[in-house]
Amino acid sequence: MNGRGNAMLHTDVPYYTQLHHVLSDLLRDIAQVFPRHSVFFATHDGVTNTIQQVDDQVGLAIPEGYTEPFQQSLCRLAAAATAKVVAIPDLTAHADTRSHPFTLQCGTGSFLGAAVTHPDGSTMGSLCLISDEPYSFTDREEKWVGSLARMVSGVIRMEQGQVRDGLTHQYHANVLPPMFQEMAARDAGILLFVISINDFQWINQQNGCEQGDQLLRTFAQVLQEEFSAKAVPSRIEPDTFVVMLPCAEDEHPEHRARTLASRFLHHIHSTPFRMKDRDQYVQINMGISYYPKEDTHFEQCLETARKRMKRAKQLPAGEHMVDSDEALLVSEREFRLRNDLNHDGLYQQLCLQYQPQVHLADRSMQGVEALVRWNHPSYGWLAPNIWIPIAEAYGHIHAIGKWVIRQGCIDMLAYGAQHEPIDLAVNISPLQLREADFAEQVLAIVAEVAFPADRLVLEITETLLLEDHAHVMNNLQTLRSRGIRIAIDDFGVGYASFHLLHKFPIDILKIDRQLSRPLTSPANKKIVSALLELAYSLGMHCIVEGIETAEQHAFYQQYDNYWGQGYYYHRPVSPDELPAL
Repeated sequence: MNGRGNAMLHTDVPYYTQLHHVLSDLLRDIAQVFPRHSVFFATHDGVTNTIQQVDDQVGLAIPEGYTEPFQQSLCRLAAAATAKVVAIPDLTAHADTRSHPFTLQCGTGSFLGAAVTHPDGSTMGSLCLISDEPYSFTDREEKWVGSLARMVSGVIRMEQGQVRDGLTHQYHANVLPPMFQEMAARDAGILLFVISINDFQWINQQNGCEQGDQLLRTFAQVLQEEFSAKAVPSRIEPDTFVVMLPCAEDEHPEHRARTLASRFLHHIHSTPFRMKDRDQYVQINMGISYYPKEDTHFEQCLETARKRMKRAKQLPAGEHMVDSDEALLVSEREFRLRNDLNHDGLYQQLCLQYQPQVHLADRSMQGVEALVRWNHPSYGWLAPNIWIPIAEAYGHIHAIGKWVIRQGCIDMLAYGAQHEPIDLAVNISPLQLREADFAEQVLAIVAEVAFPADRLVLEITETLLLEDHAHVMNNLQTLRSRGIRIAIDDFGVGYASFHLLHKFPIDILKIDRQLSRPLTSPANKKIVSALLELAYSLGMHCIVEGIETAEQHAFYQQYDNYWGQGYYYHRPVSPDELPAL
């Protein structure tokens, strides 16, 4: 197992000890001296730059937790100049910033950044000021901000020894209760995992403490990589780890826990650790508890998860406890589906159906959404919610996603040869967009099939607006620059990231079907109308999903510039049935 190396800071978790208060005070003081600038502290791991704390007093929409590719960030300039402060009074006049997205969006601006460094001189982050107006910084101002950055470095170095395990750089057990309390106040729910490495003492005796320490470091890396970026991992005993993971209101915690646990168990039990020039497989046990469904305090959640982890040790390898009276096994069907997703005949069992998207004014078909279906030889037609999560958890979604795009393009070319060409919309998994070369893969398929790029629409989830993974924006911008359009699917009932819409290359908003159903309420009609007006004001196309009744059709028909999709017009059909529509 090869990790990227242990990050010295967990870049998506708020600071709960002295550093959090120090930064809050510092940013507030700096903001008073620079009233025309927003002030922020960012960290990086060499790949991703993450905004940790912000005093956005001039309203530049810099959200805490925002991530961007480090090499494309302004913070990179400060990190590269560890011995001095970088001051740019006019972003349009500096070679490294005149073409930066911030400069292009604002037309001008100013920036000052100071590196926050490790003892060895490498940078862990930066303390920065930014404005959409030019500003000439004085020598005294530059020196003052530089001194504050050095103070932040000292506080971080001091704090790391108090709150982090020196071997794995994960949190100590004593800082988990306040972190749990903060997470509980902020998020709808928390999943708490307790994970134990079986027979670790024996592994240490057989291979030596140095090799045992390396196994723990690598295990901690894998733990961080396999769980969400918002997870809080810690090492509470020599061979035992805890992961706390926040859940949003619209998430199903049990389903998410099962998916993460199964994926992590599969990874650990199937991938060897390298020890003494040979491969060493390890076994783990896991217990999971839920806040606030089961327990209301950290100690209760931890004890419940511990008990389940200990009970899991009495079960066959690979099982883990989820509910108080249930040992979660990968079910026979799930195990079968996991294996069948690897089977060479999979793509003879998959097929596409197409749901038409019609113009609301005259109900003419303008495009279709491709929907993948699996006709399993034993289970028959499987709903996507049964097998798509398994495909995502075990890495099959990338190949399946490319097959859907290629087959959809082929089907639409055949349709367009006999009829008026229409648009093809394809749903894209977030995992696909996180691939560095995803855009190139799509463009290669479009070129291979000779499908018009301007007829292809890729539908992404609303949550990606908040996640902003390092490769997501690059992929979206590359695809859009080549004519492929981007749609936000199921918009309006999830995170409703209105303030982020203008930052992403979005062409189409798809209004979620849940907003179409209760149109008897005047308030709901106003909400839907506002969303449609929002799309129009941002220059975006709009598609209303889930139109199933004449009443819904009549309401939306007044917006005759938009499209609709739903059973009132057409159910999904096979490619052969499409021409009859």
